[in-house]
Amino acid sequence: MNEAACVSGIRELRTAIAASAWPEALGHALAGWRAVRDPALADLVDAVAARCAAPERPPHLRAFHGWWMEHAAAYDAVAVTALAEHASLEARGSPPWPQLRARYPSGHPVLAPLIIAYGESFATHLPTHMNLVDRLAVMASWPDDPRMAAPLCAWLVDGAVGWSFSRPPYGQAATVLYELIAGALGRLADARTLPALRACVVDPRGETAPLRRLQVALAERLIGGLAARRSLSADLAAEVAELTAQLPRPARPPRAGDPDAALWAAVLADPADDAPRLVLADALTARGDPRGELIALQCHGRRKTLVREAKLVKEHWRDWVGALAPLLSRRSCAFERGMLVAIGVGTSQTPAGSYAGLRGHRELACVTTVRPVSVVAADYVRVLDAFDRLAVADLALHGLLEEMRAVRARWTLQVVELRESSAPLYERDPAEVIRELVALVPDLTEVRVEANLWTPVEHRHAWLDELARRAPRAHVHLRAGHAFQSRRERDGDDRLASIRGRPGLTLVER
Repeated sequence: MNEAACVSGIRELRTAIAASAWPEALGHALAGWRAVRDPALADLVDAVAARCAAPERPPHLRAFHGWWMEHAAAYDAVAVTALAEHASLEARGSPPWPQLRARYPSGHPVLAPLIIAYGESFATHLPTHMNLVDRLAVMASWPDDPRMAAPLCAWLVDGAVGWSFSRPPYGQAATVLYELIAGALGRLADARTLPALRACVVDPRGETAPLRRLQVALAERLIGGLAARRSLSADLAAEVAELTAQLPRPARPPRAGDPDAALWAAVLADPADDAPRLVLADALTARGDPRGELIALQCHGRRKTLVREAKLVKEHWRDWVGALAPLLSRRSCAFERGMLVAIGVGTSQTPAGSYAGLRGHRELACVTTVRPVSVVAADYVRVLDAFDRLAVADLALHGLLEEMRAVRARWTLQVVELRESSAPLYERDPAEVIRELVALVPDLTEVRVEANLWTPVEHRHAWLDELARRAPRAHVHLRAGHAFQSRRERDGDDRLASIRGRPGLTLVER
């Protein structure tokens, strides 16, 4: 196909749009993109697809992979938008290997290379991420669709599958899987993935050095292929851009809280006052929104309601936090008086590029504590930068202080959490780290440190002494687990004796 076929498809697309025949219009938009794979045509596909009624994902994650595969079994252009949006969700699951094998013919282009690389015991020895393999396998039977470029790119640049490279069969299977992902991405030839691919070349996110080298090699190969792609003529590019801009915005139902914008604003303007929260709770409850019940229960503070509160959060988490859901670890987040106050950042399934544009999000307005769960330093700093003020932040990620310095010279944190066993205290000169930390966070009032049984005594003294010199107003809470007490009682080895009773330090021994 060529540009002439694309021009014909655009004419038919205009007719379908005028008749509000959105599934038909989507078919024409896809035909135009398949003729000339220009990013402007991919944007047009997205704009038309947004007008179609996509299937809703199930409320419970345990049913998610079945839902995904049910809608993916036969290619449905309307369903692809929802499938692409959630392609990384629950990717670590493992459907039964016999069931997965029965779903595809022998010699399948995805399963066969993996079995050759590892052997028939492939899924038995590598049980994680079989959901991802299943999805990649079913996508192999689809016609090309630009909406799948983003999730495929995320799988590649985020190092979504961490199968070990240390032993030959595991490493061979991982290499084959990433080659298959890159091959699918290359066939789509969507130039909109170029920024993510270039970032991967500069800073690959894989967990191990062999995986990072593989990511860089595959990203460089894809970048070279995309650079050779031809583009639309200037006239047709202008026509496509104009058509995309003129498409009416999809009619989406408003968020449940939108009619109460003034009530939400009153809550966020005075986070310490329960009165506006209870007014908001009444309004939400009257509309049938269970968030109102959560606010009321937590404001009244009755211990006997804790089970009900936990159930509400579990059932309605995704509805309440909306676009934040893929970025946050639900089990590491906490609600108080109906609002998020602590968040755990990142999961193994968080899509690439999701951490930008968080500033001003309503659900973050009452957050006082931020901790990393599964996130690299650069993305974690993007989250921290969404807040003008924070009370508590965990700063124990490798390379985090350097990333913070690149974004701001001064951070308004009051409480910092560290761990002796991890970066930054463990991997660098502790005195140097404390000097850098205090320069970045000059308003420190408290430093919480999780003690490690094997930290050398002189190492612990070094950072405590430097903290006392650089931030004399900052109190230190050193938390020591049961292992310290057990070792002292069993062997008489008291590794905290030299700091017990030290001024400016509270030693918490559990």
